[in-house]
Amino acid sequence: MVQSYEAIQIANLKEIPAGIDIDEYAFLHPTQFEKISGKKKHQITDKDGQLYLRVSKNKIKVYLKYFSRNIPGNDVMLSYSNLCRIGIVKSNDRKVDIRKVNWIRFMWNNNNTMVKWSFRVTTFSLLSAICSLIQFCFDLYINCY
Repeated sequence: MVQSYEAIQIANLKEIPAGIDIDEYAFLHPTQFEKISGKKKHQITDKDGQLYLRVSKNKIKVYLKYFSRNIPGNDVMLSYSNLCRIGIVKSNDRKVDIRKVNWIRFMWNNNNTMVKWSFRVTTFSLLSAICSLIQFCFDLYINCY
């Protein structure tokens, strides 16, 4: 389900806990978790309990994690670099669409290049290993008969 929000820039970095990379998160009000995911925070059964989001404007997409902050209900707080990626830094129309995505799509399209490419290389390596194993079993079966 797609939700529309007004994007605002992070104004006060003192609001953000230490150790948080602000470029990896979309900061939303705690009540928005249920609107986007369809479940309450304590009902999430995922291993890591994260909510992965696709923030988009027109055809430009940024993949971020959900982080709860006490901000106005229909706003999403984004870092300056994420606002630049979407292209709405100097725009008057700051409406963005937010949609829930799964962790595979989040990792495949991650903003961090090192995370994205290490995930892609690992995925291709696993697929090629599975293909090699299937080919080996097939060759072994052919040679036995």
